[in-house]
Amino acid sequence: MNEDHAGGHRPEPQLSRITIAARLAGIGAVMLCVAATFAYTGGWLSPARPTQQQLMAAFQDADGGHPGFRRNRADGGHAKGVCVSGWFESSGRAFPLSKATLFRPGRVPVRSTALLFLPAHPEIRRAVAPIKRNPVSSGFADSRFNGLDAFRLVSAAGTVPVRWANPPMQAFALAGAASVQVGSLCDPA
Repeated sequence: MNEDHAGGHRPEPQLSRITIAARLAGIGAVMLCVAATFAYTGGWLSPARPTQQQLMAAFQDADGGHPGFRRNRADGGHAKGVCVSGWFESSGRAFPLSKATLFRPGRVPVRSTALLFLPAHPEIRRAVAPIKRNPVSSGFADSRFNGLDAFRLVSAAGTVPVRWANPPMQAFALAGAASVQVGSLCDPA
C-alpha cells in the first residue's frame, strides 16, 4: 500500500485487461521461443536433418578413406598414435610444488595416446632430429622419454616450470628391424 503525505492511504492503480493480456502474451512468447529452441536442437522440428554418423559416412563416400585417421567416434576420428598404458609412480617430492593429487606419493594409472602428426607440423622436425639419431629400443620399458613441452606446477608458494622425463625401467635392448613399424605400435582399429 502507498501512503500519501497526510498519512492516509491511496488505492493501488489497477492494471487494465489489455495490459495484463500483453504481459501474459510476452511471457508466453518467451516460453514458446525457449521450447522451440529445444525442439529444434533435439531434431524434433527437422526429422530429415542428417545425423553426425550420416555426415561422416557421406564425407567418406565422397573423399574415400584417410590413412592415419580412423572413424571410431561421431566426430570422424583422430590421428593415429602410439597407445601407452602403465602407471606414474610419484616419489612425493613434487607434491609441495603443486596442488595436483597426481604428485602425492604412490602409483597412479596412466593411459595416453602420443599422436603422430609430423606431416601436418613440419616445425617439429628440429625436435625430432635428435630422437631419430638414437637407436630404437625394443619397447617403452627400456626407452627414455623426455617431454618437449614445459608445464607450470602451481602451489600456494607460486609456480615452477617443469618438463616430464621418464627414465627407462629396464636395461636398453635394441629393437629388431622387423618390429620397428609405426603401425605395429598401436592397434588402429
